[in-house]
Amino acid sequence: MRLKSSINYAINELDIQILNPLTGIKQFSVDIKLNTYFRSRILDLKAQCDDDEKLLIDFIYETACRVGEALKFKAENKMETL
Repeated sequence: MRLKSSINYAINELDIQILNPLTGIKQFSVDIKLNTYFRSRILDLKAQCDDDEKLLIDFIYETACRVGEALKFKAENKMETL
C-alpha cells in the first residue's frame, strides 16, 4: 500500500486535518507466477520487433496506455506543449 502510506506521510508531515481516503481499502495480492509469465511474453514479443516497435511496447507497458491511444500519440506534438 505505497499510496496509502504516502498519503499518511503527507498528512502527518503537513499536519493536514483530514482522514486518509484509502483507509479501509484492502490491498489485493498479485499472483507472482502470472506476473512472471506476462513479463516473459513481453520479452518474447520484443525479441521479434524492430526498435520503433520496442519503444511502442515499452510505452504501452510502462504507462498502461491503451494500444489505440498509443498509436494516436505523436511525440512531436506533445513535446511542443512542454
